[in-house]
Amino acid sequence: MTTRYRKQGDPLAGRLFFENTCAKCHALFGKGGNVGPDLTGLGRKNIDYLSNNLVDPSAVIDPAYCLTHILTHDGQLLSGFLVQQGDTFATLQTQDAQIRLEMKDIDEIYTSGKSMMPDGMLQNYTDEQVRDLLVYLRSSEQVPLGDRAN
Repeated sequence: MTTRYRKQGDPLAGRLFFENTCAKCHALFGKGGNVGPDLTGLGRKNIDYLSNNLVDPSAVIDPAYCLTHILTHDGQLLSGFLVQQGDTFATLQTQDAQIRLEMKDIDEIYTSGKSMMPDGMLQNYTDEQVRDLLVYLRSSEQVPLGDRAN
């Protein structure tokens, strides 16, 4: 094994990586988005659980976070997760906003069984970035920014 893979990792670099890539959708330690699950209470300490969810986010998915598509009568296609559906309206959480649609304007609602988190998203990052992210995600408390805040 090379020393490159035995390095401990930098939790601060992992926090900055998380804030720049993951926090739009996920919250951790009370900060971040609400598009995906809050990661604070999940099985973050289990490296297999964590890495499996990062590599294949659709393998085991909470039905509440399955990707749902709504096709409106005017041909608009919206994707996100269904927050609420009633007799008169449906609310869809997209990556950017929560959208409330009248049921009378909806042609079709279907769930894909896929996660909103894209497959293969870690492929664009270096081994060191992924390692730092994993170290940060597994940390017990928020890593202080100190002098390296962006």
